[in-house]
Amino acid sequence: MKVMTLNINAYGTDYGPWTVRKGLIAKAVKAGAPDALALQAVRKEMRFNGGLDQAVQVASAVSGYPYVAF
Repeated sequence: MKVMTLNINAYGTDYGPWTVRKGLIAKAVKAGAPDALALQAVRKEMRFNGGLDQAVQVASAVSGYPYVAF
């Protein structure tokens, strides 16, 4: 079983805006093709993407991850 873990820095901008990082995270997940993905520093804020938490946003950008827990 391959597991990938990433700290996504919530909606902080120290490592660039979320709109850019989300795409980079999705690309890394696709390249790594883990069986399970664990994300740290995940946030859920109404001002971003209708309040969807970041784990759901990443999972929807990458196919093959039907289960998400926030």
